[in-house]
Amino acid sequence: RQCVNDTPKVTLASPEAIRIWMKKDLQDKQKMLRRKEQDVESFICSLTFNITRPQIEYFEGEEGMEKAYMKLLDLTEKELFLYMPMIHKEEEDPLREFRAQYFRERKKRKIFLRVIGHDTPLGRRYKSRDHFEYRQTALAPESSCPVVFEKIIAGDTVACFNHPEKRVCFIHFPELACAERKLFAVTVEKSGEDQQKKL
Repeated sequence: RQCVNDTPKVTLASPEAIRIWMKKDLQDKQKMLRRKEQDVESFICSLTFNITRPQIEYFEGEEGMEKAYMKLLDLTEKELFLYMPMIHKEEEDPLREFRAQYFRERKKRKIFLRVIGHDTPLGRRYKSRDHFEYRQTALAPESSCPVVFEKIIAGDTVACFNHPEKRVCFIHFPELACAERKLFAVTVEKSGEDQQKKL
């Protein structure tokens, strides 16, 4: 290193010095890349581990319930599976205004709703409006389908709605959601058989 006209200059002492510097620089960069690769690998392994574990998410209050309903639309692309206790008329539902908005959004996204409810006068009234609501309802006897709260299966998530307490619980668990969909299909098939016997 020399100073020429008040400007620092570096002069080449030997070509071997450059080779040594390049080799050292290359080794340092390789070590850094290996460390980054190990960090990324560890991060991916931790994600994979967490994905296989059920995760629970909670929502509270009326706003929380509305947020939960809307989030379910983001968790599926084709259809929702709903267990509905049908304890009051649709026009008496405290969330009736929100449900109208929710229906419009669901229909806009072309997400079909499949419902299982009780074979009661309220259930039959609910089913009679299916063609207006972009849904299909199957009715089952209360004894064979003891639905006491609203339950929705969306993608890999099972959502449980407690309306009296205004609380919602999401269980993100693919295996549970798959089992719930199979149970839903069996219940629908059984309700169809029961209806045929009545006829």
